[in-house]
Amino acid sequence: EMRLALAHCYFLKGRGPEARRLVDGVLAENRARPYALVIQANLELAEGRPEEALALLKQAETMPSPDGRLQYRAGLAYQAMERWAEAESAFARAIETDADFAMAHRDRSRALLGLSRSEEAADEALQAVNLRFDDAESHFYLGTALAQMRQFDRAVQALETSLRFLPSVSAHEWLAAVYSATGNREKEQYHRQCARTLKNRA
Repeated sequence: EMRLALAHCYFLKGRGPEARRLVDGVLAENRARPYALVIQANLELAEGRPEEALALLKQAETMPSPDGRLQYRAGLAYQAMERWAEAESAFARAIETDADFAMAHRDRSRALLGLSRSEEAADEALQAVNLRFDDAESHFYLGTALAQMRQFDRAVQALETSLRFLPSVSAHEWLAAVYSATGNREKEQYHRQCARTLKNRA
């Protein structure tokens, strides 16, 4: 559906009123359009109405979907609200539909970290890395989970790989924390300085 694809693009560009007009038009014709409901939920969330967003997501999830994209998008909306259990469940359903859905594995790892389930988060992030090695976030979540498990050597490898693909404040901060825990003050200070530099550029 071209209108929904365009509405999604408008939403990502911060053009909420235009996205809402398109989604409202689609739903006026047929309320049983789960993708439209998920976009509408994101619009409600962006405008500070989380309860309305939740109701729309719950409604969308009752509808059939031919692949895992609906569940994935619902998971992202739950994740934006830091509703980690619901996000994890949505991403898991997306993976059930498509076991090679790299982004669903990656974001399920993020949700599992939010639930303090580090070992499972590491497993999901590793799945994502195996499916799409060049995704910086997957390596970052893998490194974060390994650091929480105190597997510091593997955590450093994953976090440094993340930085090679995409420099980020968070990866430098986690590396600083790892080096602090292992007593390497020189590298700890180096990564703290890198994090400050990136923050100042933002």
